[in-house]
Amino acid sequence: MATFWVGALGACLMVPYRGEGAPILDGDIGTDWDVSGVYVFADEAGDVTGVSDSGYDILATHFYYDSTPDVLYVAIDTDGIAGDADGDGNPGNWGGANPAPNDVDPADYGFGGGQGITVYESFGVAFDMNRDETYDYVAGVRPNGDYTDDAGLYVWGGGADFWYDDDWDSYSGAATTSWSPSPGDSAPDIEFKITGFSLLNNNSKVIDFNFRVHNGSFGDNIGEDFAVGSVPEPRVLGLLATLSLMGAFRRRRRVATEGT
Repeated sequence: MATFWVGALGACLMVPYRGEGAPILDGDIGTDWDVSGVYVFADEAGDVTGVSDSGYDILATHFYYDSTPDVLYVAIDTDGIAGDADGDGNPGNWGGANPAPNDVDPADYGFGGGQGITVYESFGVAFDMNRDETYDYVAGVRPNGDYTDDAGLYVWGGGADFWYDDDWDSYSGAATTSWSPSPGDSAPDIEFKITGFSLLNNNSKVIDFNFRVHNGSFGDNIGEDFAVGSVPEPRVLGLLATLSLMGAFRRRRRVATEGT
């Protein structure tokens, strides 16, 4: 089993991989992602301000691409249950002591609040498909939506700030998404797949993109978490591998010729 770990500032080379299986989207990373060809981008733990052990804290992002059915699998591993702002084990209830008016933990990555303050939970994985430093698509839950009804693929119409609903534009193409259950005790992680992923990349199955993950809420006292990275150009490794094999073949021929 080959799993490739990449640090927040690390780099790696990736080849499209058709493995012996694919991750199971049950909301629990567990051993479901013990599949050859999975790439894991680790993120710093404990970097969400305002509370410890928050479900807004991104620990790692997983990517797996199966080129034959053209499916990209993605998982976001968080500290505890994803979306559980205060880390009390209940992603739909604030359990912290003496909460401020805007210490709210909406269920289902939704929105709620009190005393005239509304908190919007949101997460997303944004894709910069041509590495022009502008994100093209985002898969996730927009700030004015919820996980059950609104998790999906959107066209990104804004900059680097994900907290404005107007920047999440409707996607009308043929690529589709499937999602794990809304995060809870038995499904603490976020998992999804994009079928027809090459349609977002000019029909190329050579995946090569930058990404940015966000997870948190707008309007409360708890910080958000972001993680960025790059899924490298696989043709580089393919070329290096080809050149290496060609070199080995030439060496074998030379040895064989010298031996005759």
